[in-house]
Amino acid sequence: MNEPNISPDRIRQKKRLFLAREQKIIDAARNLCLQGGISDITVSKIAALAGVGKGTIYKHFHSKDAILLRVVKDYEENINRILTKAHSPKLENYTGQEPKAYLLAKLADPELDRLAHRLEKHLSSLRDKPSFEELDRLKKANARILGASIRSVGKSRASACLSDQYHYLACWSLAYAAIELYINETVEWTIGVNESLDLFADIFKTISFDSDTLIHNSDF
Repeated sequence: MNEPNISPDRIRQKKRLFLAREQKIIDAARNLCLQGGISDITVSKIAALAGVGKGTIYKHFHSKDAILLRVVKDYEENINRILTKAHSPKLENYTGQEPKAYLLAKLADPELDRLAHRLEKHLSSLRDKPSFEELDRLKKANARILGASIRSVGKSRASACLSDQYHYLACWSLAYAAIELYINETVEWTIGVNESLDLFADIFKTISFDSDTLIHNSDF
């Protein structure tokens, strides 16, 4: 017996509902992680907070760790969208827009940024580690944008000879330093956020590495 034809509109509606439900699951997992320890989170707790059945979770993700990886990937993907929007490959001179956008993206929600870092560390420590292929692709894409931006300061500088990864790590380190300053209650934040971002971005104009210096390769 042939199944009745499903209209394209109905298919699109079902897809929208599926994706909306999937986002609720991701949001629930992220909120639980922000509220407590990662090890205390279960699929049942995620399902309860998302308002779906436990079995429904497995229609979207095969495990809790797959959901947690999605939280990290979505965060990195958002940074990639922000960097891509800020990137101007036609501009030959350094404008600082890309590093500023990167810093602003991380400062927008410091707790979420810290969570993404903790989740990645947790997932990397598992015996059966999930595939980081998509996450690695996003990080490399972000590294290329930041690398191209910083190298445009001057082609003759030592920094121009280094791979994108070095520039990415430099920007990543500075971003975390900025986050610590921004959320540290003992530090008086005496300048505005936009002004501070200009200052941090300007620091990249002075970045130069000794070609003999070894920096740990994170293999992202």
